[in-house]
Parts: sequence; C-alpha cells; structure tokens
Amino acid sequence: MPVRDVELAAHVTRVLHAGEHRLYQARPENIELMTFLPEGGTRRVSRCWQMPRSYDELVERRKALQAWALASYGFTSRSRTASSPLPD
Repeated sequence: MPVRDVELAAHVTRVLHAGEHRLYQARPENIELMTFLPEGGTRRVSRCWQMPRSYDELVERRKALQAWALASYGFTSRSRTASSPLPD
C-alpha cells in the first residue's frame, strides 16, 4: 500500500538515513505520533495497543503503525541476536 502521508514518510526517511532509528517510539518528537494516553491512565502506551473509538483515532493509529513499518522495513517481530543464538 503506498504511503499517503508524504510528510510522515519524509520524516521516517530522514531518521533512517541519519541512523537514528533506535528507540524511534521514545524520541521526544515521536511521542504524540507513536503513543497515546489511555482513558484513566497515567502512562503513555504504544498505539499498537490502541482500540480506536473514532475515525480520527483510527487515522492516528494508522499513521503510527505506518511510521513503525517504514522505520523497521516492515520487520516488527523479535530477531535473533548474539545473545540468543540459533540452537545447534
């Protein structure tokens, strides 16, 4: 699906090219985009857990998931690392 939000795509591209993709969600400029404050909550939570209750919330959640997909090249699960090598 093509990216419709050109500004979002440009922002994510700048972050990726600058090598600043680590902790993308926690970066101050991405807090509003990538997290939300649940009703009655005191801590912000990833938008991947958000259950949209309006069209606007649905759009905001889509933008967050789209930004995450762009930043991770669509890879959103855990990967193997040196600390968790493949079994023999």
